[in-house]
Amino acid sequence: MECRNCGSRIPDGKLYCPFCGEEVQLVPEYRSSDMELALQRMLEEEAERIRKEKELAAIAREKEKSYPGAHQCMQQNSLKNYGYLKTQAERAYEKGDTVEALNWISLAEPVMPASSPELELMKADILWHTGGKEEAGEVLYRLVERAPVLQVYETLIGYLTEERNYIEAAHVLAASGLKELDDMHPELQSATPQMSLSDGGTYAYGNML
Repeated sequence: MECRNCGSRIPDGKLYCPFCGEEVQLVPEYRSSDMELALQRMLEEEAERIRKEKELAAIAREKEKSYPGAHQCMQQNSLKNYGYLKTQAERAYEKGDTVEALNWISLAEPVMPASSPELELMKADILWHTGGKEEAGEVLYRLVERAPVLQVYETLIGYLTEERNYIEAAHVLAASGLKELDDMHPELQSATPQMSLSDGGTYAYGNML
């Protein structure tokens, strides 16, 4: 080991230089010039990153000033776009946020195409599994009238059979006139009662969930 003061060689085990008396440095200095340069570069990069962020934020503020109300206009247009509203509802539904999903469905209802029953089926499912079975039934019966397709009938029949309301399920099946649905529910073919009105009177069925 060399003495840092006079440069003389210090014998092993000595704590002082035998020539100038300088104390031996046992812990080396780790803050080398290379480390200082690396630290300086890191500080400069961080300063540059902050500068760019401030610059982008300033540009965004200037754009917002240049187009007053543009953001609000875009939001209003989005609320009239069924595809956008449907996507937001589906995302909330997938996350398990049923309250948010119902809010998006409510916004979508005024612009909902008659040929797209997906959101109303989602609404019925949410209501059914959150204690609103009667409301779910009302949604599905209205939907059957508006979009009498296989998926809607199958959902309604599924809920009716879950409630053991087999007679009403059989009536819905018969009213659908869908052969594919008949093949899916052979157990309901014999559930429809044979009724006679020979003695007078009327018979009607409706929401029996």
